[in-house]
Amino acid sequence: DLEHRDKLLSGSIEQIDAYRIRGYRNSEAWARNQWVYFEMSFSEKITSVTQSPKQENGDRKAIISFENMSSNQLEVKVGISFSSSEGAKRNLETEGKNLSFDKAKANAIARWNDELNRIQIEGGSDEQQKIFYSALYHTMMQPNTASDVDGRYRGMDQKIHQAEGFTYYTVFSLWDTFRAAHPLYTILYPERTRDFIRTFLTM
Repeated sequence: DLEHRDKLLSGSIEQIDAYRIRGYRNSEAWARNQWVYFEMSFSEKITSVTQSPKQENGDRKAIISFENMSSNQLEVKVGISFSSSEGAKRNLETEGKNLSFDKAKANAIARWNDELNRIQIEGGSDEQQKIFYSALYHTMMQPNTASDVDGRYRGMDQKIHQAEGFTYYTVFSLWDTFRAAHPLYTILYPERTRDFIRTFLTM
């Protein structure tokens, strides 16, 4: 559903082969003129893609059907990119290669444990420790990587650029995060803070 949440300016959904679809959504809301490209691969063969009537500004919704599945589980992998369809494909092939649902889940648990273990606390009740680590978890939800696996990103000028030697980020919410979140990042993530600054200068 490309109309979900933001105002849809244009969109596209198309089937590539028996196991993949791709598309994009150009929308506006809090982020104006936002472009998100996607490619999806499925563990089962697609039998049909039924689309809502095409509007002047492109596709809106699609229902993807699967019949005679080999198992009762459908595994879906999604690659996204702010730069291009090719970027979404590269991201999916690079980050989703040899990745199952269970492996992705295990990787996420291990990664979050590594991140949350950057701070070790003692004392307090179990409830207080849960509150602390929940708050720490929330500080790590943003900023988000906005560049593809090959370093390409969509700049503030809406042109595609290449990040050389750093990761390009987005969603800083600096109107308030400068008070405590970013000072915390300088302690926990000096290497990412350097990339944040390079992103600011690039913007």
